[in-house]
Amino acid sequence: MGVVFRTPHASGGHSSYNANGSGLVSGVLMAVADSVTHPVSPCRHERLNSAVRCKVGMSRMPGVNKQVETPAGEGRRSLGQRIFLLVGSIGPLGWAPASGTVAVAVAGVPLTWLMSTYLSPVAYAIVTAAFIVAAVFMHSHGDRILGESDSRRLVWDELGGYFVAMFLVPWSWKLAAVAFFVERALDILKVPPANVIDRRMHSGLGVVLDDVVAGAYTCMLMHLLLWYGPAWVR
Repeated sequence: MGVVFRTPHASGGHSSYNANGSGLVSGVLMAVADSVTHPVSPCRHERLNSAVRCKVGMSRMPGVNKQVETPAGEGRRSLGQRIFLLVGSIGPLGWAPASGTVAVAVAGVPLTWLMSTYLSPVAYAIVTAAFIVAAVFMHSHGDRILGESDSRRLVWDELGGYFVAMFLVPWSWKLAAVAFFVERALDILKVPPANVIDRRMHSGLGVVLDDVVAGAYTCMLMHLLLWYGPAWVR
């Protein structure tokens, strides 16, 4: 009785080899050679059956089944997104080293001078509150566009913190400079509860709130300095 070997081809057909006796060895060798020269793709790219799809090992690969929202690259961002980021970074200031500090020095201090000089305390408080709310939206949406958390390119949170620091502080360039350095130091140190906010809240609200906390501490220290500090500061 002969033995029939049937080996698959990539085209979906089969090759048959009849073997008996000594021909058994040659049949085996021919089958091996055929499988080497015409390997069958494990996926077959749907040539054998369009209903069967190959997913070898895909379920074991981490992250394969996750929907990852990747940020649009610089070249793929819409005009609206570019303008939004330009406003959030206050032009080139968001690209500078220590962008938050630079933004407060270049934009925050002059804006605070305008607000302190031309707005009543109530109007100052309303504008500051509105700016903080806008900053939360700016950082939430801007971070999504950039694909980052608390991106250094967005600097509205630092400005909001400085506006709070100078609330009801009589304007002078000397006091503005003191408030600037104190607020920047407290923002870096993350005095409680700013450290908890920074650690647990990674949304736009958390990004802005830790600067508001630093600004509130600075505001209290500035008023203590006005009451009890040396005369040269006042």
